[in-house]
Amino acid sequence: DMREGMGIAGLPSTVARLAADTLLVRGDLELKPGSRVDSNLIVQGTLRSGPDCAFLGDVKAGVVELGPRNAVSRNLVSGSTLKLGDGCRVTKAVVAETDILLSSGSRVGQPGKLAVVTAGREIKLEQDVAIWGKVSAGKSVTTI
Repeated sequence: DMREGMGIAGLPSTVARLAADTLLVRGDLELKPGSRVDSNLIVQGTLRSGPDCAFLGDVKAGVVELGPRNAVSRNLVSGSTLKLGDGCRVTKAVVAETDILLSSGSRVGQPGKLAVVTAGREIKLEQDVAIWGKVSAGKSVTTI
């Protein structure tokens, strides 16, 4: 059962399977360290994850706050703000309606597989962040 693997077995009423490969969470979702999500994931509220989580599908949430060393194999989308913890890896697009913070050591895309980082307002990059592909912000891209 997917919910057990996601560490949210105690909250079955908030989780619905939209399709064979997609889970919908009504409200907020907090993932324990080391959690692995095999499906596409849609969170209607805030998605927060502990360290060392893995997302094998697309991830979309109202607000995204990923912990250190998380890996997202596909696209990561936020309806407002998006924060990647230290050492996170995202293979494809990182998109936020408002602001993006990529913490130290974050990687988006990879050589030969270009990605996109797009924010409606601001993108902030800490030290040692690498992006292979296009970076676009409605207002500013700054290093901090």
